[in-house]
Amino acid sequence: MITRRTRTASAVASLAAALLALSAGSPSAAALGSPSAALHTGPRLTGTEIPVDLGDVGTCHNLTQAVRSGVNVSAHDIDVFYQPDCRAGLPGSNGDIFYRLGSLHTGEFGFGAVSYRVQPAH
Repeated sequence: MITRRTRTASAVASLAAALLALSAGSPSAAALGSPSAALHTGPRLTGTEIPVDLGDVGTCHNLTQAVRSGVNVSAHDIDVFYQPDCRAGLPGSNGDIFYRLGSLHTGEFGFGAVSYRVQPAH
């Protein structure tokens, strides 16, 4: 059984290894090992893990359950939305707010997010 501490430690270790590879002057995707990203239903990378499809760039993905945190160990940014169909705005209202989970970052979302879109690698 994988505990919350183990999953969090694993995600942090992966992020640290990727950052170390980049600081060594090798910013290629190969230096990152296996690029990956995941969203979690709980804060601090807890709860159910939902893998992000990094190969489906530009397509909106609606989630079956709200997510509260995420980890991104890839060359892509991931836009995370609080509305379905990748609409910007806070839950239940229109606006321009969404969360950008940057390349090589973890994030805590202010509200439960219900859709995401992978941006082209930079």
